[in-house]
Amino acid sequence: MAGEPAAQGPWCKRSLTALGVAIAAALLSVGLVASRLLLVPGLHDNDWPLLMWLAKEGSLADPEPWAVGHYGIAQLLLVRAVWPVFGGTVAAAKVLNATCVGASAWLVWKVARQAGGTTAGALAFLAFATSGPALLTGQSEFADPPALALLLAGLMLARSGRGGFRWLAAGWFLGAAGTFRIHFQIFGVVFGALLALDRVSRRGQGARKRMLDVSALGAGFLVGVAPMAILF
Repeated sequence: MAGEPAAQGPWCKRSLTALGVAIAAALLSVGLVASRLLLVPGLHDNDWPLLMWLAKEGSLADPEPWAVGHYGIAQLLLVRAVWPVFGGTVAAAKVLNATCVGASAWLVWKVARQAGGTTAGALAFLAFATSGPALLTGQSEFADPPALALLLAGLMLARSGRGGFRWLAAGWFLGAAGTFRIHFQIFGVVFGALLALDRVSRRGQGARKRMLDVSALGAGFLVGVAPMAILF
């Protein structure tokens, strides 16, 4: 019994740290939404009418508009589903992006903490949350933020030190990133290959287990990227 408080202390500290980072990430998202939709409403990228037309005209019966490639199918489906709530397709896309920038900041913290510890995680979070690209894409209509969030989620799962289902889920996240932005298919392939090489090179477990994890990663990637592959 005497050892319980000491054992619980680090857990409580980690929980409070995670909560603080989550709150900071949420405030980042709220700030991006406010700055783009409330303080400077009406500003947007020049091709927003294309997003509006693609999101409203595409359907499962006629998916041809989704195959333009300028916007990913996952973004178009999400915008199509929620745009009435936000009053327009551009507003829906920007709220989605702002939310995903906050999620990406939290995931950057998680991945950096896995690799380098608490200090590395905090510095990575601050660097990302205050970077120009993160702030700009968080106020844009293009779906780089959700694609990045999925890519980071895949990295976090693959680097968690656990195998099996997590590798399958990691592959799915890497593949699904490409359904929001097409060029993230390339990023998913590159990161997937690096993760597979890293897994195979580790000697902590048997060769069969390592190959099963790599196979799960590849299978998950194919399932995640399938919508874009089928559409094109």
